[in-house]
Amino acid sequence: MRMFGLLLAVTCWSLIATPAPAEDGWGTLRGKLVLEGTPPEAPKLDLGKDEFCCQAEPKDQSLVLDKSQGIANVVVYLRPERGEELAVHPDYQKSADEPVELDNKGCAFEPRVVTVRVGQPLLLKNTDPVGHSVKAELGDESFNFMLSAEGDQKLEFDKAQRLPRPISCSIHPFMQGWIVVRDDPYMAISGEDGTFEIKNLPAGEHEFQFWHERPGYLKTGKSSSAELDRRGRLKVTIKPGDKTDLGTIKVDSRTMAVESE
Repeated sequence: MRMFGLLLAVTCWSLIATPAPAEDGWGTLRGKLVLEGTPPEAPKLDLGKDEFCCQAEPKDQSLVLDKSQGIANVVVYLRPERGEELAVHPDYQKSADEPVELDNKGCAFEPRVVTVRVGQPLLLKNTDPVGHSVKAELGDESFNFMLSAEGDQKLEFDKAQRLPRPISCSIHPFMQGWIVVRDDPYMAISGEDGTFEIKNLPAGEHEFQFWHERPGYLKTGKSSSAELDRRGRLKVTIKPGDKTDLGTIKVDSRTMAVESE
């Protein structure tokens, strides 16, 4: 992990080490994650005695559903083969240096799940009038920053993480979030209605990971339009110039009753 003062060196190197363009073009992957069955009851957060947090009344966000039972905050990302170097679309190259923001707002992390690429700046913010800490266990790139009211901190990562990693606040233990650190930009977080889309993927067959904080690896229901394997993975052929729609991926509600460790 590096502090923001080293960003210039990273930017210069990224210009030198630009990946080769995809030979067969680019395509899009999209779909919708929907809960199949009765949703588990949402746990109530213990907000302690912090006056501001008690007034803000943050709710449990470990499982967010809309009226159609679309599942928000599902992480979807491409899993390259060992040693495979993925071509990066020019649009992603342009955004490689744009900071990603993670805010402490209303005694909750906003967004709940944040994605960032290796070498891309992550801006930790605190727009609350009370202090927070932002802690994440990322091996030798773990961090634990204290953020005063309206304070911020920038950092970068040198290594990708195999899976999403939890973010917490030592001052307010009920605050929970997740960070996804990847080498490439081919990842998405499902929106409030459960839909996701990854644009400008290299054409060809790829394996995609589907992950949610409750069960970890997603498990599909019997009537799902696409069946994930036991590790929540799916192989998909991306066609150049085409949009591959996985349809409605239904997730067994029973798997959402147990939170991931």
